[in-house]
Amino acid sequence: MNPSRKNNPAAGPSFEGYLYANLFFWTVLVLAGVVGYFTCGAIWDDVTQGAMEFLFVIVGGGFTLVSVLDYFYEIKTTGR
Repeated sequence: MNPSRKNNPAAGPSFEGYLYANLFFWTVLVLAGVVGYFTCGAIWDDVTQGAMEFLFVIVGGGFTLVSVLDYFYEIKTTGR
């Protein structure tokens, strides 16, 4: 990582920053999925499947999509 970026928040978007934010968020989603699976009785039925689809497709996919769009928006507006 470029050391000048650490001290200058106006240096523009950092792909690594977006990547780490997404990795952290998906880790939290996986942990929430494991907790949700055991909360639903540790059986795979329609309720558990619906909860996992919502968690990973809607929440996780939405977060990743917004991160990608924000990254490209930041590149466009900062000119870097």
